[in-house]
Amino acid sequence: MKATDLPRINDKRDNIHSMPWPYQGLRRAQAGAAATVVFFGSDFLNMGAEVDPAAYAAKTNQCLDFIRRTHPRDTLWYKPHPNEKGERAMLDLSRFTIIAEDMVSEVFILKHFGKLKATYS
Repeated sequence: MKATDLPRINDKRDNIHSMPWPYQGLRRAQAGAAATVVFFGSDFLNMGAEVDPAAYAAKTNQCLDFIRRTHPRDTLWYKPHPNEKGERAMLDLSRFTIIAEDMVSEVFILKHFGKLKATYS
């Protein structure tokens, strides 16, 4: 299946889900604290011939646009996939800070949980 064959991005609120165990038991950010939103990248240039990188990047950019619209005052982070090479050059990462911490996403979420308002991938 090619990314262009996928249905359009579902940007309705019923498509956004809370984080399940073990994260829900951790301390939430303090009221008034800076809210941070993180998008976890993917290594779509390494997904094989069946994935069209340009179409995948276009869908990802739609997701990034949704995040910018939904979180206009929040701090936005982009956490690259460890195997990413040139993917970022194909993405509109305006307003996103690229996070270079070398750790798996689960540990990253645990480390920054107190600041995170939302995560996307």
